[in-house]
Amino acid sequence: MITVFNSEINFNDLFKIIKSLGQPHSFGEKKSLNKLLTEVHGKEYDLTYSSSGRVSLYKILKSLNIKKKHKVALQAFTCSVVPKAIIESNAIPIYIDIEQTTLSMDFNDLKQKIQDVDVVLIQYTFGLTPKYLEKIYDLCKKLDKAIVLDKAHCMPEIINNRQTFIENNCEGIFYSTDHTKAITAIRGGICLSKKPVELNPKKLKHFK
Repeated sequence: MITVFNSEINFNDLFKIIKSLGQPHSFGEKKSLNKLLTEVHGKEYDLTYSSSGRVSLYKILKSLNIKKKHKVALQAFTCSVVPKAIIESNAIPIYIDIEQTTLSMDFNDLKQKIQDVDVVLIQYTFGLTPKYLEKIYDLCKKLDKAIVLDKAHCMPEIINNRQTFIENNCEGIFYSTDHTKAITAIRGGICLSKKPVELNPKKLKHFK
């Protein structure tokens, strides 16, 4: 997918994109994205849009209403804004090792630390389905741990029945629509939460 900041973009494409930014976008385009998201992830999720993927993660964590200073497990190989969003939600990041061959969360390391965490953040590194997605899901459900999917580098895609079941039975999913992502809107994020996202504007924090 060509983006404005892709170094391989040619000038004609760049001018077309700049020109399109000034054109009004129809409600139908947004509606079709909503339709795609609900078809893939089911209608149980509360779908909202955010200014960024990290804000979407923040909204999901706040919707869980877990005790203050709850702990969120995330893989060690991740973007720096992910722990930032976790900390801003008054949670504590707990880093899990990764496998060098897959860049996915290491299942054995997670098993050793999962008793101490409340939420497990499963990352689709570079948009690839995590190697141990099913094992992590089964472990979290067995121990009653909340699951959030970091699909920042993905776009809604057709997946097998087992993956569809897993993705429809998590507490939240978020995408990023930053200029480097699969769904490109220059900036922004998509938040799917099982629980309604209700944030007090007076208490919102500014992400730098």
